[in-house]
Amino acid sequence: MQESDKISVTLSDKIERLIVKYHELENENYTLKSEVERLQAKNEDKEAQILKLEEELRSKSLETDELLGKIEAVLGI
Repeated sequence: MQESDKISVTLSDKIERLIVKYHELENENYTLKSEVERLQAKNEDKEAQILKLEEELRSKSLETDELLGKIEAVLGI
């Protein structure tokens, strides 16, 4: 085999390996993008839960303050 034939075979092998690697990375990228989208949706759900809980906490805090005010009024504090 001539030197140029060896170079062509070597280049062809390298190109083939690069193509295979490209497809592997492309699949991994797709998987990671899907995971990011799933986690973003989950994060949005958690943020909504947190906002709801914060509002409930504010409401309970106001109720507690009102109740404490009534108790203090009854006790004359």
